[in-house]
Amino acid sequence: MKKKKILTKIESRVGWWSKRFGPGLITGAADDDPSGIVTYSNLGAKFRYAVLWMAFYIYPLMVTVQEICARIGWVTGRGLSDIIKSRFPKWIYFPLIFAFVGVNIINIGADLLAMSDVSHLFLSIPRDFLMIFFALIIIGLEVFLSYKTYAKFLKFSCLFLLAYPISAVLARPEWVQVLKSLFIPCFSLEPEYLLGVIAFFGTTISPYLFFWQSNEEIEEEIEEKKIGEFGQKPKRVTKKEIRKISLDTRIGMMISELITIFIIVVAGRVLFEAGIKNIETAGQAALVLTPLMGKYASLLFSLGIVGTGLLAVPVLAGASAYALSEAFNQKEGLYLKFREAKTFYLIIVFSILAGVFAHYLKIPPMVLLYWTAIISGFATPFILICLMKISNDKSLMGQYTNSRLSNFLGWSAVILMFLVIGGFLFLG
Repeated sequence: MKKKKILTKIESRVGWWSKRFGPGLITGAADDDPSGIVTYSNLGAKFRYAVLWMAFYIYPLMVTVQEICARIGWVTGRGLSDIIKSRFPKWIYFPLIFAFVGVNIINIGADLLAMSDVSHLFLSIPRDFLMIFFALIIIGLEVFLSYKTYAKFLKFSCLFLLAYPISAVLARPEWVQVLKSLFIPCFSLEPEYLLGVIAFFGTTISPYLFFWQSNEEIEEEIEEKKIGEFGQKPKRVTKKEIRKISLDTRIGMMISELITIFIIVVAGRVLFEAGIKNIETAGQAALVLTPLMGKYASLLFSLGIVGTGLLAVPVLAGASAYALSEAFNQKEGLYLKFREAKTFYLIIVFSILAGVFAHYLKIPPMVLLYWTAIISGFATPFILICLMKISNDKSLMGQYTNSRLSNFLGWSAVILMFLVIGGFLFLG
């Protein structure tokens, strides 16, 4: 009897946690995808703690951007792609959307390649077969599970990221130096450093997260019966709902940035001090978990890459499907069954299967992951401009346009990214 009560209590707690936190938490966890893990590890290996300050100062910027995306979705009931299409000329809209989808496919390919590469370390199975296997597993999860079940799966995938904080503590870094580096900016005009900053921006404030979170807020509204389908504006939006979205986003982004900090710290402590400045193999990247698992570090790293890949690839493919479905006026939504939104789900399938061809690029998976972050960094500020214009449009947002603080932080993100990109192009 006592055992039954304990189980009931645990189920109740898990149910509360699952209901309380939604798209913001999933988005935050997806931000630390394989590309993010390898990018932050690379930055720690290259510069030790010299980029750690970015994780602290970028937090308000990423919270602001993701909160804007979430608020747009919740208030309008429309996806970002649909709104951008109605507010900007076609010559801006279509190149932007196709470039966005192209970057997503490269990112999917890099994630699948990394997942197959690390699995190959322990399984005597060809990498090509493993890539196809993971692609089919993810397609099955995203296409055939209901949104409610799928969302729960995504939330609990976050647990794979806990290995990094534990490993960072066990590595015993110089915590005084870590704290100084976290709060005191250390900037350089060296092209390699600037490229690292672009990669940091690209993997932290990522365009695919914009489209994903705004559309997942709409999925939540449909789940709660506030609206019947995409494109319907809710009859009533309350400040309490906006506060809940804001809290969910802040917590999700905070978790993301804490994981980022620990990845950089342990990479700086282990890789930088071992003289490994460029990560090219899974074995090198796995060294960051040596303090926790010793000779089993490669196994834990592999599980982490596979786990976060299972989380991130569906988000990347889903973001592309939302964007293209809205571009061509097709039905969309994970709440719909395959037969009800064939185009939407076929775009998901195509995006994931197209990523499989990354194998033929003949680029080491860890290198490709880092470069996807850099490519994303170059694309992000252009989409941010669209976001800022939309979120200040009273005809769309009513009383829920940006506050002065949101405008300041949002435009600061745009200006900073263009300054870094300009500095790299000029000095590089």
